[in-house]
Amino acid sequence: MTTPRNPHYWRNLARAAGIMILLGLCALMSVITVLLINAASRPLHPARIAIAETPHDYGINDYQEVEFTTGDGVTLRGWYIPSQNEAVIILVHGYSSNRTYLLPEAALLVEQGFGALLFDLRGQGESDTATVTLGDHERRDLRAALAFVIAQPGIDANRIGAIGHSLGAATLTQVAAEDDRLRAVVLAAPFPTLKAVITDGFHVPGVIRDVIAAWIAWREGVDVDDVRPVNDLCNIRAEKTLLMFGDHDTVAPPGSQETMFAAAAKCPDVVESWLIVGAGHDDMMEIAGETYNKRIVEFFVAVLEE
Repeated sequence: MTTPRNPHYWRNLARAAGIMILLGLCALMSVITVLLINAASRPLHPARIAIAETPHDYGINDYQEVEFTTGDGVTLRGWYIPSQNEAVIILVHGYSSNRTYLLPEAALLVEQGFGALLFDLRGQGESDTATVTLGDHERRDLRAALAFVIAQPGIDANRIGAIGHSLGAATLTQVAAEDDRLRAVVLAAPFPTLKAVITDGFHVPGVIRDVIAAWIAWREGVDVDDVRPVNDLCNIRAEKTLLMFGDHDTVAPPGSQETMFAAAAKCPDVVESWLIVGAGHDDMMEIAGETYNKRIVEFFVAVLEE
C-alpha cells in the first residue's frame, strides 16, 4: 500500500520549482545583459580603415607627414599642408574612418590659400591604438591638433577654423564651446548626445541602456553623460558656425537633425543651419555640388581672410 504524500511535500516541491524558474530567468537576464554590454563595448574598438589616398591625389604636392601627442599620451598621425595666407583649417573625420574622408574639402580650401591639418583620431587610421570614445577622449585629440597648428611657422593664431563630420563634428562642437581660438566652425551631421547613439544602437529599455552606459563608463573610461553636443552648440565661441545635415540621413540617431536645428534656432546669431535636400550622412558634398563648394569656401573666407 502506497503511503500518501505529506501536504508539505507538494508545497516544498512547488517552492523549489519556483526558485529554479526564478534562478533560470535571472541567469538568462544576466547572459542577455553581458551580451548587450559586450556588444556596446565593441564599437569602441572599430576596425581600422587603411589610408588609400594622399593629398597628392588631389593635386596637393606640398604636404608633410606629421605626428603629435595628446595630453593623455596618444600619438596621432596626419598630414599638414602649409598655409599661404596665414590661416589654417583643421579637418576632423567621423567614426570608423580616417583623415582621407575630408580630403576633398581640404583640397578646396588649400586652393584658396588656407593651410590644412588632416589627422587620424585615436584608435583610427594610423594613430596609436586607443579606445574610440565617441566624443569624450577625442576632445583631447582636437585640442592637441589645435596646439600643433598654432605652433607652425607662418600661422596667425587668430585665424584658425575647423570642419568636423559626424563624430568629428560632435567633438568639434564641444571643443569650440570652450576654446575661442577656433574662429570659424563647420559641423556636418553631429549627433546630439552620446546617449542617443547608445539608444539608437541598442533598442532596449532605459534601465538596461543606463546599465550599458554605466558599464562603458567604468570599463572604458567614457563619460557618457558629459558628451552632449546639443548643449554646447549655442555656447560655441567661434565668430561663425555652420551646422548642416542631409535630409536623408539615416546614420545619425533618429531625430538628430531636428534636435540640433532646434538648438541652433535658439542662437541664430551664433549658428546658421543648412539642410541639404536629397543628401544622406556621407554625400552632402556630392549632392549639393558646386553650391556646397562655394558655401564652404565663402564661409571660411568671410571670417579668416577679412
